[in-house]
Amino acid sequence: MTASVPAFYINDILKQDHVYSLAPADAHHALRVLRLSKNSVIHVFNGRGAIAHAKLIDTNTQRRHSQASIYVKRLEHISPPPVQLPVGVAMPKRWERIRFLLEKSCELGVQAIQPIRCTHSERTTLEPEKFQRHLIEAVQQSRNPYIPTLLPLYEWTDNFNPRSKYSHKW
Repeated sequence: MTASVPAFYINDILKQDHVYSLAPADAHHALRVLRLSKNSVIHVFNGRGAIAHAKLIDTNTQRRHSQASIYVKRLEHISPPPVQLPVGVAMPKRWERIRFLLEKSCELGVQAIQPIRCTHSERTTLEPEKFQRHLIEAVQQSRNPYIPTLLPLYEWTDNFNPRSKYSHKW
């Protein structure tokens, strides 16, 4: 993906010569903020290695809702990196630091993020929808074709043995 062409996320299996609709928030961003018009070229990815070169074919900017349809002209699949990189991290208290962690994980090409609750952790719950939304934003910005998997919160216990063969699965 080239840096000058805007990239958008679609949670679907992308196929060449098909028409898709952008999410309302993405359509608003494309049409109102970036001021793209009909026949503008964009990139679309699905977070599973598919990158589509597409163009806007139908735009509708009503008063409250923006709608945009895209046509996928060319599709390419990026193979996953040969080295799988999981990261386990005790979740910080402040949301800004969590967001920074998610952004840098996407930029570095991390495949899985394992949040860990330790004895003195102040953040004891996760908000998976919020985390997933920020992962998608970070992947859009970094142009990484893969979205890291957010694993469920892991309880760190005193009987954890790092020498055992994978105390838990990534």
